[in-house]
Amino acid sequence: MQSILQNNIIKLTQELIIIPSYESQTKSLYHILDVVLENIPKNYQIEYFEDEGIKSVLICNTLTRPDKFRVLFNCHLDIIP
Repeated sequence: MQSILQNNIIKLTQELIIIPSYESQTKSLYHILDVVLENIPKNYQIEYFEDEGIKSVLICNTLTRPDKFRVLFNCHLDIIP
């Protein structure tokens, strides 16, 4: 039997994989980021960045950004052939 968390992860993954995510489709890339951010708990700290028109975020599972990270995950939410 799947837990609520597992069901939420599956639902979010299904939602994300149907969104076109090529580099040239900026609106879709921003939509993907918005979908992800909508699913981040409110007590997480989100730091926004933009470089040459490309948006990214750093999400911490704390209210403030730590001086040092014990674990850091890095991922892309787009598919670029």
